[in-house]
Amino acid sequence: MIGIGKTIEIDETLMSKRKYNRGRLLNDQWIFGENCRETIEFFAYLVPDRKGETLLKIIEDNILPGTTIYSDQWSGYSPLDNLPNPPQFINFTVNRSKTFVDPITIVHTQKIERLWRELKRIKHRYNGIPRNQIDLHLAKFLWRKNTIIDCDSCFFESLKFLKDMKFQ
Repeated sequence: MIGIGKTIEIDETLMSKRKYNRGRLLNDQWIFGENCRETIEFFAYLVPDRKGETLLKIIEDNILPGTTIYSDQWSGYSPLDNLPNPPQFINFTVNRSKTFVDPITIVHTQKIERLWRELKRIKHRYNGIPRNQIDLHLAKFLWRKNTIIDCDSCFFESLKFLKDMKFQ
């Protein structure tokens, strides 16, 4: 869990949708992410929608009070500003329709936007990811981002990761 003295960027992204309104009618697959600037840890969650209630529950469950949150000004994050006093989180926003970096507070969410681009790179390379494999793709991406390994220890780090996993 991320806590006091830490700054995180939060954002959501759409992983799958119908192109040109063709094909089978499937629900959109949203992913919500948190990127800690100090520890460089990245967390991502498959979510059914990007409603404020859905995202606020994830934020409250995974981020300790006193954490500084950087987000865009999407209306789903407005509940962060309406929390009871004293506020649980310190929330700064950037209006991405006007600028990528707020000129007054120097707040930006460019690091998490960059992570979304990396996450989706394989999707574009292979003309998509099957919907039933999005969670596997996300887990592999998170492991690669949060595990600092060199080529010599990659195999042993993989075995260690599998040993530590709790299979259901």
